[in-house]
Amino acid sequence: MFDENGSDGDSHNVAGNRFAFSSHMAVPISANRPTSSNYLTDESYEVVTHDNEDHSFYGMMFDLRGKDDLPVQEVMVYQIWVRGSLGSVSVWYTNGSFDAVKTQPGEWTQVYSEHQTPSYGELVPLYLHKPIPVRPGELTGLYIHTQDRNGLIYDNRNSDIVFEDRFVKILPGMAHMDGSAFGNRNPFGGRGAFRSNRIFVGRLQMGAKYALWNPEIHQRFPPAFRSLVRTLLLCSRRSECWLSRVSDEVLFWLLNMCRWDWPAEATKGLPIIQGPIAATGFRLKRYRGNNTLHEPEDLISDDDEWYSHPRRAT
Repeated sequence: MFDENGSDGDSHNVAGNRFAFSSHMAVPISANRPTSSNYLTDESYEVVTHDNEDHSFYGMMFDLRGKDDLPVQEVMVYQIWVRGSLGSVSVWYTNGSFDAVKTQPGEWTQVYSEHQTPSYGELVPLYLHKPIPVRPGELTGLYIHTQDRNGLIYDNRNSDIVFEDRFVKILPGMAHMDGSAFGNRNPFGGRGAFRSNRIFVGRLQMGAKYALWNPEIHQRFPPAFRSLVRTLLLCSRRSECWLSRVSDEVLFWLLNMCRWDWPAEATKGLPIIQGPIAATGFRLKRYRGNNTLHEPEDLISDDDEWYSHPRRAT
């Protein structure tokens, strides 16, 4: 009935029995079981980025990377906290990275457009009219724009990423220097209206919508939960256990209603959250420059390779 092949690297034998999920069991049974929660988690949480008060301009574009550490169907961003002179503020998102479509308004969905009073010292919330979905393994581009030259405060980049937890990575982005949304006119007469290696300053309020257990997505659950599933199914095959009188369908429904974090040591075996790695040397100098080309996630430039050579590192 059950096999952990592809995750634990071996199958399981108990009392001479080999177990693997069988398609004739799983497919018809799971047809009516829900696949995702119909609520956002109560533990909606905040992501707060560092604030060094480096810069302010019309706006900021950056990407969120959805993570798949946990069985999350999507994370929903429903508030964005910012500060600056603000004024007329709009918020947009796009599916995929912002970079390829940063001057194409037709590729974006607007989720906020209101007037905000200036707030230079304190972050103020933007209550989005529609939450922004961030899905596991995918990029979602965010764009915050004002019509004031000092409308939005942001920072210089000083690390590979801005923030990371079990749900998302916040990636470096680009400052926008045009008072027109999606415009590409540089007020100083230079090349384009975007400056790379700038980072979002503020707070994101988010909630997670979890996927519910079904055999088809068993491998997306943490090791502790998979062990719980395995134990229950193995017990159900022993005649002396009362679970042997419970049908597979009932067991699958019970597991479907269990949260991923109900087992003991629920987070054991999950990937390590590395978090931001501070930049040094030439890379840090490049981050603080006035470059116009976006540096995508995990970029290694010729400069990085040259300066990382052991003989040149000193």
